[in-house]
Amino acid sequence: MEPNYSEYSLDELREALTQIDPKAFPENAVNLRQELNKRQMSVPEAISDVNFDYNEKFYTCPNCEVKIGFFSKELNKWSKDKTCPHCGKPYVVSIDFKFLAYLFIPVMVIHFLLLKPILLTFDVSGSFSTGILSGLIVVLSIRLKKVRSSGSI
Repeated sequence: MEPNYSEYSLDELREALTQIDPKAFPENAVNLRQELNKRQMSVPEAISDVNFDYNEKFYTCPNCEVKIGFFSKELNKWSKDKTCPHCGKPYVVSIDFKFLAYLFIPVMVIHFLLLKPILLTFDVSGSFSTGILSGLIVVLSIRLKKVRSSGSI
Protein backbone atom coordinates (compact mmCIF):
# COMPACT_ATOMS: atom_id res chain seq x y z
CA MET A 1 0.00 0.00 0.00
CA GLU A 2 1.54 3.26 -1.13
CA PRO A 3 1.24 6.39 0.99
CA ASN A 4 -1.03 9.15 -0.31
CA TYR A 5 1.30 12.15 -0.31
CA SER A 6 -1.49 14.52 -1.34
CA GLU A 7 -2.84 14.27 2.25
CA TYR A 8 0.51 15.33 3.77
CA SER A 9 1.23 18.91 4.81
CA LEU A 10 4.25 20.70 3.36
CA ASP A 11 6.25 20.18 6.57
CA GLU A 12 5.32 16.50 6.67
CA LEU A 13 6.47 16.11 3.07
CA ARG A 14 9.83 17.68 3.92
CA GLU A 15 10.23 15.46 6.96
CA ALA A 16 9.27 12.34 5.00
CA LEU A 17 11.87 13.22 2.36
CA THR A 18 14.59 13.25 5.01
CA GLN A 19 13.39 9.92 6.46
CA ILE A 20 12.78 7.89 3.27
CA ASP A 21 15.34 5.40 1.95
CA PRO A 22 15.41 5.99 -1.85
CA LYS A 23 17.15 2.65 -2.46
CA ALA A 24 14.53 0.65 -0.59
CA PHE A 25 11.52 2.66 -1.85
CA PRO A 26 12.50 4.27 -5.20
CA GLU A 27 8.90 4.83 -6.43
CA ASN A 28 7.82 6.41 -3.15
CA ALA A 29 10.88 8.69 -3.15
CA VAL A 30 10.09 9.88 -6.70
CA ASN A 31 6.39 10.43 -5.85
CA LEU A 32 7.38 12.29 -2.68
CA ARG A 33 9.76 14.62 -4.55
CA GLN A 34 7.13 15.28 -7.24
CA GLU A 35 4.46 16.15 -4.66
CA LEU A 36 6.89 18.37 -2.76
CA ASN A 37 7.94 20.21 -5.94
CA LYS A 38 4.31 20.64 -6.99
CA ARG A 39 3.37 22.08 -3.58
CA GLN A 40 6.37 24.40 -3.38
CA MET A 41 5.50 25.82 -6.82
CA SER A 42 1.90 26.46 -5.78
CA VAL A 43 2.76 28.13 -2.45
CA PRO A 44 4.37 31.59 -2.65
CA GLU A 45 7.87 31.80 -1.16
CA ALA A 46 6.79 34.21 1.60
CA ILE A 47 4.15 31.78 2.85
CA SER A 48 6.15 28.57 2.46
CA ASP A 49 8.19 29.22 5.63
CA VAL A 50 5.09 29.73 7.77
CA ASN A 51 4.13 26.62 9.72
CA PHE A 52 0.46 26.46 8.71
CA ASP A 53 -1.36 23.38 7.58
CA TYR A 54 -4.05 24.23 5.06
CA ASN A 55 -6.37 21.47 6.20
CA GLU A 56 -6.61 22.89 9.73
CA LYS A 57 -9.76 24.96 10.05
CA PHE A 58 -11.50 26.44 13.06
CA TYR A 59 -14.27 23.94 13.95
CA THR A 60 -14.56 22.84 10.33
CA CYS A 61 -14.24 19.25 9.13
CA PRO A 62 -10.81 19.02 7.46
CA ASN A 63 -12.21 16.55 4.93
CA CYS A 64 -15.44 18.09 3.66
CA GLU A 65 -14.93 21.63 5.07
CA VAL A 66 -18.40 21.82 6.63
CA LYS A 67 -18.71 23.48 10.04
CA ILE A 68 -19.04 21.19 13.04
CA GLY A 69 -20.85 22.82 15.93
CA PHE A 70 -18.92 23.38 19.16
CA PHE A 71 -21.67 21.72 21.20
CA SER A 72 -22.27 18.90 18.69
CA LYS A 73 -22.47 15.35 19.99
CA GLU A 74 -19.67 14.13 17.70
CA LEU A 75 -17.16 16.83 18.65
CA ASN A 76 -17.75 16.36 22.38
CA LYS A 77 -17.70 12.59 22.66
CA TRP A 78 -14.92 11.25 24.88
CA SER A 79 -13.49 8.67 22.52
CA LYS A 80 -10.34 9.23 20.49
CA ASP A 81 -12.04 8.17 17.26
CA LYS A 82 -14.16 11.03 15.98
CA THR A 83 -15.95 11.13 12.65
CA CYS A 84 -17.54 14.00 10.78
CA PRO A 85 -21.35 13.93 11.08
CA HIS A 86 -21.59 15.19 7.48
CA CYS A 87 -19.11 13.07 5.46
CA GLY A 88 -18.34 10.28 7.95
CA LYS A 89 -14.55 10.60 7.60
CA PRO A 90 -12.32 10.57 10.69
CA TYR A 91 -10.55 13.59 12.18
CA VAL A 92 -8.41 14.39 15.20
CA VAL A 93 -8.91 17.20 17.72
CA SER A 94 -5.66 18.93 18.69
CA ILE A 95 -4.51 22.17 20.29
CA ASP A 96 -2.50 24.70 18.30
CA PHE A 97 0.09 25.63 20.94
CA LYS A 98 1.56 28.39 18.76
CA PHE A 99 -1.80 30.15 18.58
CA LEU A 100 -2.29 29.57 22.32
CA ALA A 101 1.07 31.27 22.98
CA TYR A 102 0.07 34.23 20.78
CA LEU A 103 -3.15 34.66 22.75
CA PHE A 104 -1.53 34.42 26.17
CA ILE A 105 -0.17 38.00 26.52
CA PRO A 106 -3.26 39.83 25.17
CA VAL A 107 -5.50 37.70 27.40
CA MET A 108 -3.36 38.47 30.47
CA VAL A 109 -3.55 42.20 29.67
CA ILE A 110 -7.34 41.97 29.35
CA HIS A 111 -7.48 39.97 32.58
CA PHE A 112 -5.41 42.32 34.77
CA LEU A 113 -6.41 45.67 33.27
CA LEU A 114 -10.06 45.17 32.39
CA LEU A 115 -11.95 42.10 33.51
CA LYS A 116 -10.51 41.49 36.99
CA PRO A 117 -11.02 45.10 38.22
CA ILE A 118 -14.60 45.03 36.93
CA LEU A 119 -15.33 41.74 38.70
CA LEU A 120 -13.72 42.97 41.93
CA THR A 121 -16.00 46.04 41.95
CA PHE A 122 -18.95 43.62 41.95
CA ASP A 123 -17.32 41.66 44.80
CA VAL A 124 -16.61 38.61 42.59
CA SER A 125 -13.32 36.74 42.94
CA GLY A 126 -10.61 37.44 40.36
CA SER A 127 -10.21 33.67 39.96
CA PHE A 128 -13.51 33.67 38.10
CA SER A 129 -11.95 35.91 35.44
CA THR A 130 -8.90 33.63 35.20
CA GLY A 131 -11.11 30.59 34.65
CA ILE A 132 -13.23 32.26 31.99
CA LEU A 133 -10.24 33.54 30.01
CA SER A 134 -8.29 30.28 30.33
CA GLY A 135 -11.24 28.34 28.95
CA LEU A 136 -11.64 30.89 26.16
CA ILE A 137 -8.05 30.62 24.93
CA VAL A 138 -8.22 26.81 24.98
CA VAL A 139 -11.47 26.85 22.99
CA LEU A 140 -9.98 29.28 20.46
CA SER A 141 -6.82 27.19 20.01
CA ILE A 142 -8.58 23.88 19.23
CA ARG A 143 -8.06 22.67 15.66
CA LEU A 144 -9.46 19.72 13.74
CA LYS A 145 -6.93 17.80 11.61
CA LYS A 146 -7.20 15.10 8.98
CA VAL A 147 -6.33 11.56 9.89
CA ARG A 148 -3.83 10.19 7.42
CA SER A 149 -4.34 6.68 6.19
CA SER A 150 -1.88 4.33 7.84
CA GLY A 151 0.79 3.56 5.30
CA SER A 152 4.54 3.25 5.55
CA ILE A 153 6.91 5.68 3.87
